[in-house]
Amino acid sequence: MSHRSKLTEIVNANALGYKTYLYFVCLDDPLLNVSRVNDRLDKGGHSVPTDRIFTRYDNSLTNLI
Repeated sequence: MSHRSKLTEIVNANALGYKTYLYFVCLDDPLLNVSRVNDRLDKGGHSVPTDRIFTRYDNSLTNLI
C-alpha cells in the first residue's frame, strides 16, 4: 500500500466485478520494521534502505486513509 498504484488495482478489480478485501497489518513503529529487515539481512535475506522503510510506512498509512 505504499504506492497509490495499488489502490488503482483494487478499484480496477472492483470495476471488473471482483470482490476485494483488504487486510492491513502494520507495526506500531517503523523502527520495528528496520529491526525486522536487519534480522532478515543477518539470515541472508535482502536489505531495504532505512529511509525507504520510513517512507513506505508513512505512505502506507496515508494511502489507507
